[in-house]
Amino acid sequence: LEWRSFYLNDLPILIDFCEEVQEVSIQHHLNKSQIRALAKLKAVSKQEFQRVTAHAQRHPNSEIGHVSRDFSQISLRDLSGREIEGIADKAAKKESQTELNRARINKSLSLEVKIFMMSRLGIPANRIAARLKVNRLTALKYSENSRLVRSIRSALKKGIPVKQVAKEQSCPEPLVWSIALEGKSDQERFKSLNWGLRTWDHWYFNDVDKRFGDNWPGQIPAQLVGHTLFYFTEEGGLVFDPMGGGGVVPDTCLAFNR
Repeated sequence: LEWRSFYLNDLPILIDFCEEVQEVSIQHHLNKSQIRALAKLKAVSKQEFQRVTAHAQRHPNSEIGHVSRDFSQISLRDLSGREIEGIADKAAKKESQTELNRARINKSLSLEVKIFMMSRLGIPANRIAARLKVNRLTALKYSENSRLVRSIRSALKKGIPVKQVAKEQSCPEPLVWSIALEGKSDQERFKSLNWGLRTWDHWYFNDVDKRFGDNWPGQIPAQLVGHTLFYFTEEGGLVFDPMGGGGVVPDTCLAFNR
């Protein structure tokens, strides 16, 4: 019985989990379910693993590891495997969001393109300057960026596809679309984007338009955003995006002049 207990419970801990997880598991007398969840947490976020295991007692309302309980202090041993796994899942989502946001921020965009794109979204020059940590005069200088606009328009008049123009000009594709669709009605914008304009009771969108937004868990279709803008906003209107995930809404707003 002792051997079977070792074989079924202790041996997998020695084989499957790193030494740090083993030590914490022994220290807090964790069961197999808790140990596996703790190992998952460490694999997802070392920082959150350290936060959870730093003290035998910890506040349940930490940044990620919120646990819905009535008391203010909780032992690691009192967290079930499911609760620890919940902390790991939240940590994974946060890490994923951080990576995607970093990818959007660190794209090889020149300063003038960043300023111009933010200006096209209706962001004032003083806020652009503060966000990008540049002089206000620099933000004003590149807010219109007539040189870039002329270059993009010239390429589009030659029949060069928007995607290729974006690549050649080192610009995001939605920014090029915002110039390509200037002066067009919303109906014409739908046609140019190859989206069928649907009535409100036929909003069935089974795929996402990869031209708008980043690859994102639960990413909403740009077509849905476009229809929302068409039915509920006017050109030049202010749009509030409470989620701000993969950037589908601001990208679509660029194409629809919102």
